[in-house]
Amino acid sequence: MIYGKNRTQETVLLTDRVKSELDDLRLYCSRYFTEMPDYIFANRNGSQMSYEATKSIFKRLQDVMQFTDVRLSAHTFIHTYANRYIMNGGDS
Repeated sequence: MIYGKNRTQETVLLTDRVKSELDDLRLYCSRYFTEMPDYIFANRNGSQMSYEATKSIFKRLQDVMQFTDVRLSAHTFIHTYANRYIMNGGDS
């Protein structure tokens, strides 16, 4: 379950690849944090990362990867994932 627009809860299906990435993230977090954070995007204290901090990460990623004519944001990632999931036979 995730919180979508207007703080409504939505269910997102996980592909095997996303599950694998989340398993890797869990392994990383178990080494970095003394307690597992409740959030995927957690700050150094294990608290929920702010909107501005998340936005900053995508801005830095866009600069590092030298994307110039592409909008790079959390929304773009979610939209791309959903679009590719459906195009590969996923159930909408």
